Amino acid sequence: MVTVFDTSALVAALTRAHPRFAWADEQVQAAERPALCVHSLAECYAVMTAHPQLRYPPTQVRAVLDSLTQTWTVLPLLPADYFDAMTRCRDLGLQGGAIYDTLIAQAALRAGAVRLVTLNAKHFVRLGDDVQRLVVAPEG
Repeated sequence: MVTVFDTSALVAALTRAHPRFAWADEQVQAAERPALCVHSLAECYAVMTAHPQLRYPPTQVRAVLDSLTQTWTVLPLLPADYFDAMTRCRDLGLQGGAIYDTLIAQAALRAGAVRLVTLNAKHFVRLGDDVQRLVVAPEG
């Protein structure tokens, strides 16, 4: 069963100093088949190399992500996924960066995921019942 991790959960799971590391690591350990949307590779690289409190060297982040893709499922995005995500955003009146979370949700739905792990539940629950039922987030 596929468990998709969004960028926020992925960064937490890869960063021991992250305040949600223990929770995220627990989710990784519980995942039968951990997965991420291909788009999250770029987002994760951006966050981990530029975030003021992280700022890992690009070489290190590249190596970590490369290693991760050897054991996790990387869910591709097709042109149809982009248009489906845009349609969902349009229909829900969402603009701007909401498209990125919608792309992750789209990949999770297409993969038949049973869970979508995130630190940003509100970004996903607004995307509809089909996405909301997948969301796993920490309490509080």
